[in-house]
Amino acid sequence: MVAAPILGAIFSLLILLCFHGGLVKGVLFPNLKVMATPNLPTPFLQFLFGTVEASNEDFAKLLVWSFIAGFSERLMPDMIDRLVARSNSKG
Repeated sequence: MVAAPILGAIFSLLILLCFHGGLVKGVLFPNLKVMATPNLPTPFLQFLFGTVEASNEDFAKLLVWSFIAGFSERLMPDMIDRLVARSNSKG
């Protein structure tokens, strides 16, 4: 019973990272850019504490997709499987 909300939060974060990484693109998906803060020592910290630059529509799309990913038990595992299969077929 406790695992469902935790998995929902993890899946919402995973889909955010997929959007940031450009793994999922299209009209229905948000186009997010991170403006890194140059005073932080590592690229990871620059990403983590950077400012997201996007339009209002992109933030609305992000909220919708995060909600869907958080409540759908199979969306993110299936998406990850498709991304791995696609990368294996290219390589």
